Formats: sequence, C-alpha cells, structure tokens
Amino acid sequence: MAIHYWLRDATGTVVEVAGRIRALTEDDSVNAEEGSVGMFRVEIDDPDGTYRVGGHRLFYVTEDTADPMDQILALGYTQERVISRGDLVEGYGTSGRVIAVDVADANTILSRRVMTGSDANRPAETDVARVRWLVMTNEASLIVDSRYLDDSGPKNMDAADYRGQMLMNVLEDCAEASDKNYGVTWFQTGSDPHTQTAVSFFYLFSGDDIWDSTARLTNVGAEVDDATTFVVATADLTQSPMRVFSGIYANGDGITDYDQLLSTATAFARRDTIMSFPNVKSAAKLQTRITRMLASLATEEYRVAITFFMRPADVNRVRPGMRVQVKFSHLPELGSGYVWVRMLTRQVTMGEDTGFAFYRVSGVFSAEVPSLCAGGTYAETAAGTYGALNSPGTTNNVIYYCSAGGFYPEVPTPSHQRGWAFMSWGSGGTPDYGQTPYWPAGSQQVRLIVVGDGSLTFTMVSTGGAQSFDWALVHGLSPGSTIDSSGTGSAGTPVVVPVSSHGGTQCVHRVVVSMTGTATSANFGFSTSTWTPS
Repeated sequence: MAIHYWLRDATGTVVEVAGRIRALTEDDSVNAEEGSVGMFRVEIDDPDGTYRVGGHRLFYVTEDTADPMDQILALGYTQERVISRGDLVEGYGTSGRVIAVDVADANTILSRRVMTGSDANRPAETDVARVRWLVMTNEASLIVDSRYLDDSGPKNMDAADYRGQMLMNVLEDCAEASDKNYGVTWFQTGSDPHTQTAVSFFYLFSGDDIWDSTARLTNVGAEVDDATTFVVATADLTQSPMRVFSGIYANGDGITDYDQLLSTATAFARRDTIMSFPNVKSAAKLQTRITRMLASLATEEYRVAITFFMRPADVNRVRPGMRVQVKFSHLPELGSGYVWVRMLTRQVTMGEDTGFAFYRVSGVFSAEVPSLCAGGTYAETAAGTYGALNSPGTTNNVIYYCSAGGFYPEVPTPSHQRGWAFMSWGSGGTPDYGQTPYWPAGSQQVRLIVVGDGSLTFTMVSTGGAQSFDWALVHGLSPGSTIDSSGTGSAGTPVVVPVSSHGGTQCVHRVVVSMTGTATSANFGFSTSTWTPS
C-alpha cells in the first residue's frame, strides 16, 4: 500500500505533498449523483510555518499498487483552508501548525462557467444531442470526453436559450427530461496518472450496462475469494418514501400545468409537489415532463450503505458511478441472487484495523426497486397510430383481439392468432366489429399492449348508439398482475390513458377493453389507437 498526495502549486506545477499528510486522516468522499459535489479534508503538517496551499488548485490522491491505468483514488480542487496549531504539534516549535484543506470533487467543475456563446441558444432537439453539444463547448473545456454518455432513449426538448445559465443548468434540464443520472468523473488515458488523466461527463440511466465493475460484493462468506468477490462488513438498506409524489404542479416558461398519478396515491398517499422547468416553453413538453416525473416519483428510493474491504491493487475496481453486483443474505427486498446497484458516493480509508493490508471502502449505492413490470426484454413501442387490423388472425404487436378458448396475451406476442368471434372485418383502416351478443360475458376483449412510458389514446365504435365499455390499464403477469388505472368509456369518444413504467425498464402494459351495459342491436368494435412515448 503506497498512497501519495499531489497538489498543483501556484506556478501550475503538480508536486507531491510528501511526508506532510498523516495517512490515517485520509478520508476521500467523491460523489456520482446528479452533479452533487463530494467533499473531503486532508490535514497537512507544516512544522516551520512556511507551507502554502492555494484555493481552487488541483488536488488528487494516488495508489501506486493499483491498476496502472486506474491509480487515482480521488480528484478535486482545494477550497477552504483552516490553519491552526493542531492537535499533534509536539516538537513543531512556535511556528509549527496544521493546515486543514477542504477539497471539492471534480463535479465542482459543473458550477464554474456561465454559458455565454451564441451556440447556447439551442434549437429544439433531443436531450442526447444537447449533451453532446455541451461536451464540445468552450465552457466545458475542462471536460474532454463523454465515454459514459448513453445515447439511448432520446427525449425531445423545446428550444432553449441557456445564455446566462450555468453549465450545470443545461445538464439538469436534460436529466429532468430523460431521468438519467449525470456528473463528471476522471479516467486515465495511459499509465502516468499525472500527465495522462482527463475528466469525462457521465450521463446514463441507473440501470444501464455501462461502466460496470469487474468486482462483486457479498456478505455470504463462502462466496468470497478476494479476487472477484469481496467481503462486506455492513450493508444497510434505507427505503424512503420522501421522494414519492402523486401530483405535480409545474411551472414552465410562462405556462403552468397540474397532473397526478392516481395509482401512486393509492399505493402511498395523495401528495403533491411544485416543480419549476424554466426552459420548457410548450404546453405539450410541460405535460410530457410532468408525466415522466410522475413515473419517476411513483416508487420509493432504495439506498444501500455498504462497507467493504479491498486490497490496494483492487481498490479502484469499485468507483463512484460504477454499477456493481451485490448479494446480501439479509436483504431479500433487493431481489434474489446477485443484483446490480450503482455507487453514488465513496469514502476510502486506510485500514488500520487490517494492518494496512486492505482499504476500508464505504459507499452509498442506488438500488432498483424490484420491477413491478412483466418480465422479459421487449423493444419500446414506436410512436404512431395503430388502426384496426382488418384481417382475421393477425396482430401488429399493439392490438390484439381475444375471444373465448384462446390465449389472451400479456406481453408482445407476434404469434397470437386468436381472433374476435363473429367478426365483421373492415378494410383500408375502417373499424372492425364484433356482434354485441357475444360481448357481455366478457369472453371477448380488445387488448392494446405497449412497452415504455407514454400516453395511449384509443377509440371504440358502434354501428348505432353510444355503447359503453370498461377499460383497465394492467401491468405484471397473471396471477400477480396489478391494475394501475381503470375507467369507462363510450363508443365514438377517444379515451386517453397515461402509461407509467414505475421506474422500471422496458415495462409492458396492457389496456384491456370489454363491453358493459345492455347490448344494443348494433355491432360494437375497434377503430384506432395512438401511442405517444414520453
């Protein structure tokens, strides 16, 4: 174990703070959550009172027995310095002192620069395009890479003029549209940490298979090998409902809106919050932002505080921002077997209690609330209008006609063949009808199956009279499926159903439609549906 401390001095030269820092006081806190800034403190001995530490100077810590391509334990910039006689000044003489230096991690870069260039007046574009533009701006010149930027799931954003706003505000706006985590981290481009280290954006979903650790953590002793799987001393799960809200009153740029997700109120309590999105200019985009936020805030927050031990050579195999596999015998709430969590904060301390053979690493990890969604991997439903099938025994993977004796699909099922009994098939986009005597028993259904977050609008029709019907939005596989919302409708009147993925990924929902009330002599059928992803 060989730990070293480095400081960029007033001349711009990086020098080692050799022999001045007491190793046992070293406690590095680095963050990887929504641009929040981690802080750590080092105490520098100054026996003769001549050492000087400037503000906003680069400071980093290296472990020279770690992977040559990943030796930096912490990196940041000096902040406040407190100079005192200290508690260990014996033999210092009258000039001796201790300099306590607070260091802010690299995320402080995000709050340094104001956007001033004309290019900060952005056109309507996706969040991904906006972040990729941001990487290339003069204001982000200290951030030279975007290797941890996830291009998937782009969200459309209004035109926005960011001039006069901080670099951080651009990322916040994009993350509010996409539900991605963001910040900055460091990486080495070669084996010399002093000349071959750079700073990169990260912008990704918590569950992305990006930036994965090669290590696993567990408290199951039989699985620990100190090579791939490392022992955990403590693992404490906090389940917090404080982030859960069922309603949002949103302020945009000159516009306001309110919406709620009744399934959240049913599962927890009716609870509103007020949010501001100053860069959202259109009512449609504001509603989309509210819908996405309601989906994100529909589940509790799961955080796991974990303390574990790693040899110096392995200490950077679990870094802030990385996704890590964990398994705990006492936490079935996280799921069975090894599950993925993502490290949000890390504190690394030299392990006096291990004879300095191991580092004691403590961190807070975000954990996915076990998905309420149907299992499997399905492509998100593409935006578009899905009309009547106009042909027996077919499906377009959104619309399914179901009748007694057949299979009622709960997930996208291209092979579904069961049709609607006694159909009157349309053609060229005209409606399909089923004779009403066969509806009241509930044996015939229209099912609309979609994947992802968004809004589903559908219209049922009748050849005469405003025939009524029931609908229900359902997720999960039978017999454990759950009704998110439900209602009644009338033929000829479109029904709009907001669809939330409950914070899960690739969540599958189905809207089940069946006729209610007294059947008329007219036939009842399906006309069209429109899916609008959020």
